[in-house]
Amino acid sequence: EGEGEWEAVRCDADVAALFRDAEALARDHPEGEGGRRPPLLLRVGVDPDAPPPPPPPAYLEGMADPAASETMTMLSFYAFPPGGVEDPDDFARRLKGMWRAFGAMGRVYVAHEGVNAQMAVPTNVLENFRVCCRSVPELGEHMENDINVDPVPLAMRDYAAAGQARDGKPAPPFKALHIRVRTQVVADGLDAPLDWQSAGYDMPPEEWHERLKGRDNADTDTSKTDAPILLDCRNDYETGVGRFVDAEPLGTQNFRDSWDVLHDRLADTPRDAPIMAYCTGGIRCVKVGAYLTQKMGFTNVSRLAGGIVAYDRAISPLPEKDSLFRGVNYVFDGRVGREITDDVLGKCVTCDAPASVATNCRNPACHERMVQCDRCAELFEGTCSEACRDRLRASRRPLDVVNHPPLA
Repeated sequence: EGEGEWEAVRCDADVAALFRDAEALARDHPEGEGGRRPPLLLRVGVDPDAPPPPPPPAYLEGMADPAASETMTMLSFYAFPPGGVEDPDDFARRLKGMWRAFGAMGRVYVAHEGVNAQMAVPTNVLENFRVCCRSVPELGEHMENDINVDPVPLAMRDYAAAGQARDGKPAPPFKALHIRVRTQVVADGLDAPLDWQSAGYDMPPEEWHERLKGRDNADTDTSKTDAPILLDCRNDYETGVGRFVDAEPLGTQNFRDSWDVLHDRLADTPRDAPIMAYCTGGIRCVKVGAYLTQKMGFTNVSRLAGGIVAYDRAISPLPEKDSLFRGVNYVFDGRVGREITDDVLGKCVTCDAPASVATNCRNPACHERMVQCDRCAELFEGTCSEACRDRLRASRRPLDVVNHPPLA
């Protein structure tokens, strides 16, 4: 101290430059003098002429304490801004900084093409969170159908145990906020991106409900041939536990397999035939709608605005409208599934008994997505087969030193 030069640090860029210089110094002189790495000293002072800090954003004014919330609200949203996200890494850092004040948790993917988020937010600051998201240029009006909010908030005690159990212990859907940069927010396997702004008609849930009721009438009237084709664009483990009445699942293991299935299914379909597509929250159907219209030439494509989540939120409060979705909506958080009706559509992977719980095999080497009944879940210890159960047990067993010869 006293021998080096002091540098003024006035802004974030100065801090970043200072640490880059320190890293370079440590790299060039790994041992420093006397066998020690060179120290970095920070002297903090007060500049009486410094301008006052900026006021907090309007969405934080008068906000409640998120830690005082009695419930958590599950939500999801996505956005494909027309100009894309210029710098995904910087945008991810900005989002994390903005959302820290809300006590938000979840899993968010950011890419050049847009944003895909599944989150949990304390209910008492939900409206503040909405305003915050709407103020972000890359989100704002580009969040198709705004923020998709689960209609039933979870009490804190319920939230703590609403996720998949870990090592037999209750777990929440999300424990922290993770914002990760990806090549795509939904991996599609396409050679080149399409125009996600041109993806067919985004049909509101109420209109979707009436259209499906009309479809049922058209199916029973042999004089009508314009009944729409209803496509479930989710994977087979999702459609196995819940789907719309008479929907045609694509039967894929991964979303990127959808394109070949669509070509096979629609090969002989007139290009003006009505097609209705849906998924969990709507984001996959943006890509399916874009592919059907731009790559396959279909001119009458509709997709469920906000997906099954928005449909449930719109229809469930209306006693005069029975849900046309049956069973469990598979969701991409620790809950895995949300029951919409008590219909049990799935079959247990191990015994074929009726089942509606989707989960993953607990053998880390397998981790297969599966549907399993309660009896087999207990009998097979959360694994999909005897082989996986035995392997899971072996991974827990301490090393058997009796079978090893003693060291010489």
